[in-house]
Amino acid sequence: MSLHEALRKSVRLFGISVLGEERLMPILSDFRAFDEFPAMRQVMGSAIADGRLKELCRLAMGDRDAECIPAATELRKFLQNSGYRQEFTHYAADSVLFALGLRTSVKEPSDHGFESSGPDNVPDAGDDMGSILDADTWETEDQRRSEIVKLAVLLKNCAIARGEEEQKRSEIRKLEELLKKCAAARETEEQKQSEIRKLL
Repeated sequence: MSLHEALRKSVRLFGISVLGEERLMPILSDFRAFDEFPAMRQVMGSAIADGRLKELCRLAMGDRDAECIPAATELRKFLQNSGYRQEFTHYAADSVLFALGLRTSVKEPSDHGFESSGPDNVPDAGDDMGSILDADTWETEDQRRSEIVKLAVLLKNCAIARGEEEQKRSEIRKLEELLKKCAAARETEEQKQSEIRKLL
């Protein structure tokens, strides 16, 4: 099973919080998540040990989806600054977002090797412009997704507010009808008393 699928299965079985817990590594090993990309074992271990993954989980559990994508970007940057290869850091961050349901697809690394980092984090000769463009694209996509999530949250809040507003209007209409009935009943009562006085 691929890493991103194993992460999503872990979330479904144990809840979002498992992504930030130490028991995640044995769970992923049980799902054979590192068989295809052995280097990801180190990358994910660092992500858990640092605590950024735990923070990302906290945001996701608090329905703060709009903040999850920037947090995943920070996780990726931390891993990259730690010396891990860019394609592995992208895959780690994307896999977490996939597990949280904030990405629909994930691009897997092209290298199936055991090395999680290059020599002193120096990019490959043919990777200079490509990696820069990939990083920019990734961040632009993240920004776009972040904006989309923010808009979705805003729309959801507007819908809730609209529903509450309609509920208030409905309550006001009911109160107005009740007041009319009370006024009509009072008028009828006054007419009855007037008739009684006339008879006396």
